[in-house]
Amino acid sequence: WAQYTTVITADSIRGYLDGVAMGPAVPKTTRIAEFAGPLSVLIGKSNYRTDPTYAGSFRDLRVFDEALTAEQVAALHSADLVAPTVQPSSVSGTSSDDSVSVSWTGAPAGSGRAPVSGYRVTLTPVGGGTAVTDSLPATARTAVLRGVAEGSYTIAVRAENAAGTGPAATAAAPVTSGPARSDADWVAAARAALLAAPAFSAQERSRVSGALTLPGTLAELQGRDAEPGADRVAIAWTSSDDAVVSDTDTPSGSTTEGLADVVEKGAVVRGAADASVTLTAVISRGTATSTLTLPLTVLAAPAATENEAYLFAYFSGNSTDQQQIRFATTDGNDALDWTELNDGAPVLTSSQGTRGLRDPSIVRSVEGDRFFLLATDLDITKTTWPESFTNGSKHLEIWESTNLVNWSEQRHIEVSPEWAGMTWAPEAQWDESIGQYVVYWSSRVYPEGQPHVTGAPGTTDSRIVYATTRDFRTFSEPQVWVGSGDRIDATVLKQGDDYFRFTKEVSGDAGCQDIVTERSTSLRSTYVDYPVGGDWSVVENCVARNAGYDQIVEGPTVFPANEGDVNGSGYYLFADWFTGTGYQAFHTEDVSQPGWTYLDPAADDRVSLPASPRHGSVIGISREERDAVLGAYQPELLVTSVAPVAQDVRVGSTSTTLPATVQATFTGGRTEQVAVAWEAFDASVLDRAGEALVVRGTLANGAATRAVATLTAVGGVEVTASAVPRCVAGKVVLTVTTTNRGTEPAAVRVVTSAGTKSIAALAPGARSTTAFSTRSPSVSAGSATVTATTGESSASVSALYGALNCR
Repeated sequence: WAQYTTVITADSIRGYLDGVAMGPAVPKTTRIAEFAGPLSVLIGKSNYRTDPTYAGSFRDLRVFDEALTAEQVAALHSADLVAPTVQPSSVSGTSSDDSVSVSWTGAPAGSGRAPVSGYRVTLTPVGGGTAVTDSLPATARTAVLRGVAEGSYTIAVRAENAAGTGPAATAAAPVTSGPARSDADWVAAARAALLAAPAFSAQERSRVSGALTLPGTLAELQGRDAEPGADRVAIAWTSSDDAVVSDTDTPSGSTTEGLADVVEKGAVVRGAADASVTLTAVISRGTATSTLTLPLTVLAAPAATENEAYLFAYFSGNSTDQQQIRFATTDGNDALDWTELNDGAPVLTSSQGTRGLRDPSIVRSVEGDRFFLLATDLDITKTTWPESFTNGSKHLEIWESTNLVNWSEQRHIEVSPEWAGMTWAPEAQWDESIGQYVVYWSSRVYPEGQPHVTGAPGTTDSRIVYATTRDFRTFSEPQVWVGSGDRIDATVLKQGDDYFRFTKEVSGDAGCQDIVTERSTSLRSTYVDYPVGGDWSVVENCVARNAGYDQIVEGPTVFPANEGDVNGSGYYLFADWFTGTGYQAFHTEDVSQPGWTYLDPAADDRVSLPASPRHGSVIGISREERDAVLGAYQPELLVTSVAPVAQDVRVGSTSTTLPATVQATFTGGRTEQVAVAWEAFDASVLDRAGEALVVRGTLANGAATRAVATLTAVGGVEVTASAVPRCVAGKVVLTVTTTNRGTEPAAVRVVTSAGTKSIAALAPGARSTTAFSTRSPSVSAGSATVTATTGESSASVSALYGALNCR
């Protein structure tokens, strides 16, 4: 149970949870007596219209006729404290070497009026002897007791709070500690674990496309579930081609907060062709060793693609169905015109954790040919907002794909530590200085030794936490990234050497409850003192308010406009009006400067977002990637063919006008005229009738299927000429013969050194001879130029002749 107390005085309102003030008193100027009409007090319903009602119960309600002091509220809570009356359950234990690992299911929240503050684990030797004990925080569900002598023990786990210790839960069976596992057994276990690891499966090794995580010990491979003693099993790696898959840690040349940045072994360089590499792992503990060889195929680097459309991943509300992943794509290269996919139904649903999915983020891999989708594990219909803050999921929900259609099995991965109350709004950004992705999310952070103690310093504020990963399977230990204010919903945009981070400030420390923009050249730089800290500097506070938008927003996603976007260049910010219709669009030409523009859909008919899009992310995609998602999720919008265009062009023409639209056929046979942009072409290359030129065009709706126009040379001008000098009465006469080989009459102009003559109309196939008297007894070698014109087309030829002397 939790005790919530509201104290209303003449000039303030203040809330207390379990006897501790939740914050300063909020001033008020209006007295209750000044409200008109009857007043109602609602229990279990917030002031936000879209919030769900409270899905719990209350035990008693007291109303006082005076405003209680803080001391009276604290005393009221102390009088209500009751030691836990329900024990934890499902206690089990395993032994390894001189350690015993214990796990249990936590005591129910209703086991006492005061929340469970911790657990005490006791190992009692069977038959008597000295017990081994340990105290764990309220968030703990496992414990490792070390230095346990060989023997049999029973396990007892008790829930505790300020009022005392509850009854013990005892393990169903005793555990035996010792003797220690042999070195050879440890080495064999590590070898088997490597072969069983998903990243080293035969399938994954046959298609390596990104950096590998190469554990240095068995404990690193097992992660948080590592057995006691696994850290003493070493794994040393060598690569047959260090230039393709590295086997040493390499300084990158940069520093973060004074420490050198290092790209760890396992970095992968993809070349022009697939490469075969063998990794060798030497596993050792004590005197035992084993060598394991792992052949890899590193895929060739993907060809560069051009983004000419966008993909939007989002959730749509607070119901169970709405808390799943939905997709939308743009109608062409237009960041403001969206079409829902799968008829607005979910594309991905959760089968793990709470079964709810919120705040999806799609990340394109640094190599460009893989995608990772991260989401929050939360179904708010099954809990309350306060409970989800303090006892929310510690897991991320992750999928991987190479085509945005075929997604991997869901990965339900615990990333948050015991001191975190929630794991919200995960996103990721590649950090080339360490060759890893920085994955960040929002968490309530609790002091060590005071987990989930409401009112402890900082527990009502959210922090941004980050960890690093290469493969979205194995994560580093998390640490606080943004440690001041009350921050949620971080997103990062990299432009040049700068990182721009956008977060929602909840408390108003930035002057408003709004989006804050910061800038740094060091992604992982941390800070705790707002507004100055680490390498981050503030670009703008109150982004939405400054843009003229008067609602409170959260969940920012920021992305650059694709080259060629119909709306022009710049950057887009979508921010979630979470108590209203969802995402709102903003635009700027320069993300490094304050001053965004709100794109009001009521005044700007370019803006057409999906129905009720809530916190999500947008990425640029190619035409081929857009076709793939349409084919999978909305096939009736997929262009399957385009009617060819055939057009005649007169020989000699330099250009021609192609149609502005073409007929496209969609899945199911529907046809539609679609705008097309044709590539540049030069029709003058068609200099003979019958020659053809193929011109390609791209459809304005973003389809990958191209339009094709065939230009065929017809008619026009085709002329031949010859020139012959001869002697007439001691003088040279130059004779030029012109033949019209075209299909239409041509006007002919003959130019020589002896003069110019014209033929008004030379019929198709006809020949004409034109004589020029030079009045000279001799001529040097030269040429005559014949130009024939038909309509707007013309052609010129030269007729050469030799020297002649008539003396």
